[in-house]
Amino acid sequence: IPGEASGGSSLYTAVRVALRQPLTDDSFMENLVSDTERNQRILKNLGVEFALHALSKDGKDATEKFLSQVYKTFAETWSSTPSSAIAIRRKLIQSLQPAVEIDEMLKTIKCIETIRESRQRFDNSKANLEVDKLEKRWRKRWPSPLYDPSEVWERVVTFRSRLMGALVNIVPEIQTSSIVTLRTDMCLQAADGLREVGQVVLSQKFLRKYIEAIQQTQQTAAQSDWKVYDALFKLKILSGSGQALRKTLEMCRARLDEGAWKPNERISATILEARMCEQLAKAHDSGDAPDLAIAAVDRYMDAARESESIGDVAKMSQASLRLAHFCDTMLENLYCETESNTTSESANAVNKWLESSLDESASNMTEIF
Repeated sequence: IPGEASGGSSLYTAVRVALRQPLTDDSFMENLVSDTERNQRILKNLGVEFALHALSKDGKDATEKFLSQVYKTFAETWSSTPSSAIAIRRKLIQSLQPAVEIDEMLKTIKCIETIRESRQRFDNSKANLEVDKLEKRWRKRWPSPLYDPSEVWERVVTFRSRLMGALVNIVPEIQTSSIVTLRTDMCLQAADGLREVGQVVLSQKFLRKYIEAIQQTQQTAAQSDWKVYDALFKLKILSGSGQALRKTLEMCRARLDEGAWKPNERISATILEARMCEQLAKAHDSGDAPDLAIAAVDRYMDAARESESIGDVAKMSQASLRLAHFCDTMLENLYCETESNTTSESANAVNKWLESSLDESASNMTEIF
């Protein structure tokens, strides 16, 4: 689909790069915009990029013109696409989201400018209210890690960041915590989403940006403590080597021993601790693999019990299902002829634990299943 987050000719790529790394000389973008006849196809396919560029230059009329073209193109393409072509329609929706958010920011800017012109003194509280409304809408509207590729996540974050910058440039009087909050949370959401689609390096980049942002104030850092550790632990589980994962496991255990975090956050941390133990237990180079395998079982069961005690069904289900899957993987390694990374020592340790549970009491097996 021309004009989506990636794809198209080298000229399309150049426009996207110029938008993300603003040039000192804007003649490249301006020449494309001015020569509309020759570049009609480019403008049609890259309408959202040019709309964002126009808004960043305070060109509200030009922004509306580009958005009108984007909506027209979308309607034409959508109506000519069979309803059964789900993948194509999903890509069309992906390219529509930034257009809608540019439109929303344009309306917010116009509303704030109206507030500024109607009063001798700028009413910051009303301006804050408008930004809060926008922030609430955007908070609920993120790409899907299941259906949307990494390019879509990157574009949403880039466009939102540039739009926030455009708001501050056009209305310099505005001072709102919502802008800071939105930009900060945006980095964390991007880190989580990119991690889930397998883009570890980009995820680390946005996580670093998030940590830098929350370090600006002590209060914000305290409120975001668990969010940082949660994102860091998940990243290490996905990408960490044996030694790096061990250090992360030690960090997680130390924080739990200190009594850090709220009860529901501690349960999540316990599940992540179990996942780290599970991953290390499956590694061939791990000498204490059997101990780690039993530790994973114990921590999953602890998380399930704690979840049940506070009535958190979702976390109880997560811990129980992960435990059952871990035990199933270990038994499959022992009794089935399959290629597996699991060490036989870990599998034997879990097998003995299951046998002893059946001999002593059925309670542990009940908790597993």
